[in-house]
Amino acid sequence: MPASAQSRIEWPRRWQPEAIEALLPYLGSDERLRILVGPPKRSLSGSLIEGHVYVEDGTPTIIHDRSGRPDVFPGPLLEGPVLRIELVRPRRRPLLLFAHPDWKPQPRG
Repeated sequence: MPASAQSRIEWPRRWQPEAIEALLPYLGSDERLRILVGPPKRSLSGSLIEGHVYVEDGTPTIIHDRSGRPDVFPGPLLEGPVLRIELVRPRRRPLLLFAHPDWKPQPRG
């Protein structure tokens, strides 16, 4: 994506530059991303949104759906800070693209 196009994107509040850089190569692609946001000092698991990310009228938008239904509507990305961004890969573990340095996922018990 050209730098001029990147500068016209209105990213959600409190998105870190490193998280934006990690997401940019997948913007507008067919790849599915898993994004966790929340305050790093207080979040146990964060707020999750997963899907395909693209830009619509300068706003990063995600098609968030895990049901597979055809009538799903897109929505804006959640406000940050971003805790984690992963590339979802079929039949394999997700690939970590970004991790907040002050947050660690809680073990599942």
